[in-house]
Amino acid sequence: MLWRWATRRHPNKGARWVKVKYFKTRGYRNWVFAAEDEKQGRKEIRLLFESDTPIRRHIKIKADANPHDQKWEKYFETRQGNKRQNSTVGQN
Repeated sequence: MLWRWATRRHPNKGARWVKVKYFKTRGYRNWVFAAEDEKQGRKEIRLLFESDTPIRRHIKIKADANPHDQKWEKYFETRQGNKRQNSTVGQN
């Protein structure tokens, strides 16, 4: 789909020009879709692969736990703290 978009966007350019402009080799990966953002000082922006996302497993809540019961308050505070600690929001 990206190839079709790029060739449609530049109908007067050849396939080699389109490949050089939009598809790069990064590390061991070929044909990585990337473009330069001139607003940020020609910084390269690339399309991420699904495999670039780390796997994070879900930790189940204990069956007897009740968020409205006072004796489970520390348990839920600990869970919330761990959730914030492992969060990627605000990190670059």
